[in-house]
Amino acid sequence: MYHRHIVRDHFALLDRPVWTALTTEQSHLASRMGSACAFPEEIGPLAAAASQAHGDMRDFNALIWHRSTPLITLETRSPICSEFLLAEDPLAVLQMLATSLIQTPSTHEIEMLGPEDSEQIFDLALRTKPGPFARKTNLLGEFMGVRREGQLIAMAGQRLRLPGFVEISAVCVDAPYRGQGIGAALVRQMADRILSSGDTPFLHTYASNTQAISLYQQLGFEIRASLEATVWARNAMVQDP
Repeated sequence: MYHRHIVRDHFALLDRPVWTALTTEQSHLASRMGSACAFPEEIGPLAAAASQAHGDMRDFNALIWHRSTPLITLETRSPICSEFLLAEDPLAVLQMLATSLIQTPSTHEIEMLGPEDSEQIFDLALRTKPGPFARKTNLLGEFMGVRREGQLIAMAGQRLRLPGFVEISAVCVDAPYRGQGIGAALVRQMADRILSSGDTPFLHTYASNTQAISLYQQLGFEIRASLEATVWARNAMVQDP
């Protein structure tokens, strides 16, 4: 079992994980519009504004109007936008992290994935729908997977990177191979890798996904906070702001 001491105030970085990532460790990837920022469309839809102040939200509105696809915010409280945007009802998301990790043996052969695996990674994401995933999402961090007869059938990757924290994301297993502990083995090994590098692994899961929550808790993850995931799109009924 690993254990790391974390300064409690440091956890506040996780309250707005997308904003923190895009203004710190992943700032080189940020597409900006004033005080709003997002990952490039080919990488993914996550975005954030500096605050809910009128000027910052105006920049957020403008950012969406310059995109061809919707954006997603992930906050402890959903932003308030103007009549220029349409927002779906927020979905409750639990943020979980592991400062310690329960180690159990695994018989699954897990391998690191590289750029040459991008097509198989994207195809698996299309089949299993692990959450927001674009053609180049795998460029955000390391990915590892399991193959059967040369075909990628399960994977887990890294997405958001904050000072001291790395998010585990895109955890998915092809339908015929579920229930064999492959997903758990991938999350455990990815978390182990992050902890070994000196960072703390965290992840997000829908609050309604009780099966996934239970699995992550068995691996050593604890619920830290409840966040809201909101999808934002342009309102075609009004003119460009």
